[in-house]
Amino acid sequence: MNGFEIDTLPRSNTYANMFSDEKMFEAFGKLNPTLTERTAYFAECWLEWRPNRYMLIRGKSDRELRKVLIDYGLQDFWDFQLKSGQIRFRTPDLAAISKLSIAKDYLKDV
Repeated sequence: MNGFEIDTLPRSNTYANMFSDEKMFEAFGKLNPTLTERTAYFAECWLEWRPNRYMLIRGKSDRELRKVLIDYGLQDFWDFQLKSGQIRFRTPDLAAISKLSIAKDYLKDV
């Protein structure tokens, strides 16, 4: 097999939905980066997005918040990351609109 055939191997629907071809090529230059490559990339995003962060209000479910944001059209990992009671957004605009409307019942300032 050549490299092109490997890059076009089928992926699970869950993987393909979370990691679209377009975004994967943009971020990694290929469809199937290694786990190490993905981890490093999204860890760097987490660090870069620090200014666009909020805390989850105590007692609110991160699972529910994730669903609200995804239902609104945001993409987990690419537009926001949620961990340990904190959420970080890719841009200040996404952070602001989420805080003011989409997820206002879930978020508080840091």
